[in-house]
Amino acid sequence: MDAPVKTALLWPAVVTDSNPALLGVEALPESCFNQAFLGPWTPCVNTTTAGKSRVVVSNSVPPFQPAPYCPYGVGGGYCMPHEADCPFAGMVCPMQEGAPADGDVLVPQHMTFTVPLHGFPTNPSAPHTLYVLLMVLQLVVVLLVLLVLVP
Repeated sequence: MDAPVKTALLWPAVVTDSNPALLGVEALPESCFNQAFLGPWTPCVNTTTAGKSRVVVSNSVPPFQPAPYCPYGVGGGYCMPHEADCPFAGMVCPMQEGAPADGDVLVPQHMTFTVPLHGFPTNPSAPHTLYVLLMVLQLVVVLLVLLVLVP
């Protein structure tokens, strides 16, 4: 018997079980993951609906060819200065063996996640960072307009 799959139906979340068949979505072929190290890479995506969610299986390749990349520049590390327990401490970019001198390259990875079939942006359990920011900006604009219009 297959183990239960843990998903979050209220907000996008990575599914803990890597077997997409348990969620009714077709697995990606091996060719989606066995691609040339330096590209070009081919994006692969399968989707289906499951109840009130859309299930997406992807190889994490965007629909464009990403350039080699170092988060803090070539010769820089992978950790922010304030990170005390960074698992990448001491590593210098590019770190991948065989990577070009201008950065690390994309490696296709299996991702399975769910998103609500019908969004609910005012859901009280969802992160509100952007929503709160927009409310604050709207309030600032209203206050600025009042300051200009009211003598």
